[in-house]
Amino acid sequence: MKKIILLLIIPFLFTSCIGGKKNQNLMSLGLNKDIERITVTNNKYAGKYTIIDKKTIERFSNTILEAKDAKSDSGLESDFTFEFYSESKSIASFKYIAGIDDESTANLYDDKGRLYHVDNSIEDEFINRLMKKGNFKHVSEYYESLLSLIFEKTNIQKGQIAVVDIRKDFLVTKYITSIEQKKMIESIDNKGITVKFPKEAEKYDYYILIDTRKYNDNTCKTYVTVTDSLGSKVIYVLEGNYIDSKWSYYIKFK
Repeated sequence: MKKIILLLIIPFLFTSCIGGKKNQNLMSLGLNKDIERITVTNNKYAGKYTIIDKKTIERFSNTILEAKDAKSDSGLESDFTFEFYSESKSIASFKYIAGIDDESTANLYDDKGRLYHVDNSIEDEFINRLMKKGNFKHVSEYYESLLSLIFEKTNIQKGQIAVVDIRKDFLVTKYITSIEQKKMIESIDNKGITVKFPKEAEKYDYYILIDTRKYNDNTCKTYVTVTDSLGSKVIYVLEGNYIDSKWSYYIKFK
């Protein structure tokens, strides 16, 4: 009887030690080698965090190796770049989109464009360090209220298409992920106006370019350029303050 118990225990211990199933495509990139450091870069403003602690490197690498092949591409811009180094050389690089829960949708892309979904618990290692979310809580409200005011001033009508371009508004977008940007756009009280990002619409009635010059989560100064389908432009210069749980704006010039 003792021999039987021993035989049952040994396979159990072995199985528990090897962890989850490893993705063979990722294994072929050499992530199972001796990784000396991993860099995580915020693609929106080049803020960088370097992981050098051996246990953290092992945990991070194993999570990546257990990523599953994904079927669909969200089409969103990547938020972060992961770079793995061994023997002082970069051996693998990945693009990562934060906040995607659906396991069939890719949140990780290798250099060859292959799609994977990695457990987003990996974000615990870096996202607060690089995005400072605790210090900037009013970003979504900022864009939502700003756009609602611009829609009103521009008199955009129900059924028209408004393209919103915040791709280079890094002063603010560095604090929110691509999926948060998408949800923000979808949540705008648009009163029947179709709101899209530049890649989502070839034709539009209005193109709205947002250029934030000053932002600290309580005050802002913003230039908004509105171009209609005929090429006519209007530039709004706004100063705003976050007071009584909402943003209020003063239009200095239009």
